[in-house]
Amino acid sequence: MAKPFSISVNSTQKQVDAKVLPVISRRSSAIFFAVRIFLPLLLVCSIYLPEHYTFSVDRTSPPSEVLKNLSTIPVKDVLDEVAAILSGTSFAVSDSRRKSMADALLEGQLIAPGLQSGPVPLIGWPADLLHGGPSFQLTLASLELENLLLEEFEHSGDRRYYQVARDRILAFAVWEAQQRSPIAFLWNDHAIAARISVMVRLWQHLRGDTDATVAQKEALIGLVMRSGELLAKPKLFTVRTNHGVMQNIALLQIAAAFPLLPKTKYWRDLAIERLDLQLGFYVSDEGVVLEHSAGYHLLGTQLLAAAARLIRLNGMAPSERLVGAIQGTEQFSRALLRPDGTLPAFGNTDVGSRHALTVISDVETSRPKKFVAPFSPPAETAALFPISGYALWWSHSPVPAQTVVAWANHLQHGHKHADEPSLNIWSRGYAWITGTGYWPYGLEGFAEANGWAGSNAPHSMNEPAGSHRQARLRGAGNEGPLRVADIEVCRRSGMCVRRQVVQLSAEQLIIVDETSNSDATQETLWTTDPRLTLRQIGKLNFASSTTETGQELHIALAGNVDPEVALLRGSMTPFAGWVVSKGSPRPADAIRVTYRGADVATATLIEVTELLNVLSLQSFSRKDSEDWRVALTHSQGDVIVERKGRNVSIKKSSETSSVTFTEPPEITERQVALRSAMKKALHRYPPWRDLSAYHFRLLVLIALLWLVTEVGILALRNSIRQQTWLQLSPLAGWIALALWIHYSYLT
Repeated sequence: MAKPFSISVNSTQKQVDAKVLPVISRRSSAIFFAVRIFLPLLLVCSIYLPEHYTFSVDRTSPPSEVLKNLSTIPVKDVLDEVAAILSGTSFAVSDSRRKSMADALLEGQLIAPGLQSGPVPLIGWPADLLHGGPSFQLTLASLELENLLLEEFEHSGDRRYYQVARDRILAFAVWEAQQRSPIAFLWNDHAIAARISVMVRLWQHLRGDTDATVAQKEALIGLVMRSGELLAKPKLFTVRTNHGVMQNIALLQIAAAFPLLPKTKYWRDLAIERLDLQLGFYVSDEGVVLEHSAGYHLLGTQLLAAAARLIRLNGMAPSERLVGAIQGTEQFSRALLRPDGTLPAFGNTDVGSRHALTVISDVETSRPKKFVAPFSPPAETAALFPISGYALWWSHSPVPAQTVVAWANHLQHGHKHADEPSLNIWSRGYAWITGTGYWPYGLEGFAEANGWAGSNAPHSMNEPAGSHRQARLRGAGNEGPLRVADIEVCRRSGMCVRRQVVQLSAEQLIIVDETSNSDATQETLWTTDPRLTLRQIGKLNFASSTTETGQELHIALAGNVDPEVALLRGSMTPFAGWVVSKGSPRPADAIRVTYRGADVATATLIEVTELLNVLSLQSFSRKDSEDWRVALTHSQGDVIVERKGRNVSIKKSSETSSVTFTEPPEITERQVALRSAMKKALHRYPPWRDLSAYHFRLLVLIALLWLVTEVGILALRNSIRQQTWLQLSPLAGWIALALWIHYSYLT
């Protein structure tokens, strides 16, 4: 009986399996299908959620009691002072033009030639924010239009300006509150910081306006609170540049102007703490803002003074470190500023703009004071800043003249141009030898102006602006009117450029440039003041038009190989002959010098003089970098400039004078301290990158991969049912893709 029983059991089991296995198979397939949907969705969330969290802020309305008390606290004088601390962009127009611009804004038209070629109709947000290039969008996002209207209202008393500014800012507040992801410059670090002062300016009028509603006040204070949240977010803090300093200043402005907001104390303390962290690398102990730019040094001077005053307005005292930095930057600013208020055009600096100097006039109150041109020229000086990378000479015979030699290259610091070692020469109101300056963002030529073609530093043709290189000061010295500097810049390839600058008098210089271990054509561009017109005299001599005071610029060349020279003006290909003045590129004459050879040396004579007193470059001979001779002739006799070892001598008839190159001070320890401070700051506040464009590409890629995978599974469903591991293979693929995205593609 056992055998029939056994047959019965097996038969029953087969019948059960025939019914159960398809059910299990269907459940298994459903589970695997759900997992195949879940993993891509999880991957999409892992890509998008960090961005959502970055811009996620508390959007609650201000407490009614706080809103009521802010109508009287703080006093009007504090609001006025806070509103006057501006860190935004401006239209760079005269006062008379600003009124006409404000009148056009009342009609819904923006007329700003420096930003747009023609009138721009103002439609509202976000449309207004999407016009033009980066400079235009930053200006709009900074609420500079509305600030202009409020200023005109304060000046004229015409309420139309106030009403349009109020309505536009409140409309912006309503729109901004609805956003969950960045668009254009909406949440740009600079833009957020810049519009705080504009909101303070509006609040000082709105809180006393009897026609203002509670909803309007809530909208404005809500925008202030959300801005504070964004400014305080660690991921959005730009610690390595002046943008981070602006963010801290903006938080201090909020704390001073809106002291009753719930997070005011936290924002104030955070701003002071972060600013102290930045001071470890933002300013050298020589008093120079390390942003490779005369313009941004002057801005840094202004920002630090504003920070000190805001700390006082918040009832605290600035640290000794901050006070010391302010004093140092002020001293360097006074040396940079020329009598007419212009600055030498190294880095992002406008060549023609007249600048003001902001200083702390009262240490006890940290109250700033602004000085405008004309400035008194500094005394005769030959100042050296080896840590920061500058030599700055002022001479007074026959006239005040400034010469700046720049070789600064501080990794990860802002506004770096490819310009080391470069030269700026100024006297009699002319930038005789200059760089191109601060090219507008988004405009054709931007990359070239920031690259080697925007300076007069010797370089290889087509050399990238970011080429790895190391600059060092080999020596410098001064004796009476004679000044010398010797700088070497070496590339990773082994090519080295060495520039020796010898200043014979206020307006006479000899520059000896040497290039070694080069396998490419070398180039140097000598750009001149846009008001000058150069003419070529022979092959290697140039003279400018005569100025109103009777002077001319003379440039003469000589070398151990024959260079090719070309006189260019306003050229895009090759890029040469441009100077940015008051925000707009202007054509200027430039001499393009090219030469080829593994070891090349050239001598350049640059002189500003009257026609009867012209020096002539007769010859240049060289044995090595520290043994060369330049022969000049003059109406009063020959002049020989000669270097032997560390000594440079100048022989004029029976008179000989000399100057010695002294060894530069040891700066390694101080450089390490600066790099260490930057590294510490970046470790705490890693740079945030806008990856939205990459996110969209990934979304498309993930959708396509999922579709292809599912089609493949459907086509191979019979094989997959028999081999379970095939159902798991897409899961492994999604995991591998996630690892690649987060540890390679988005890093």
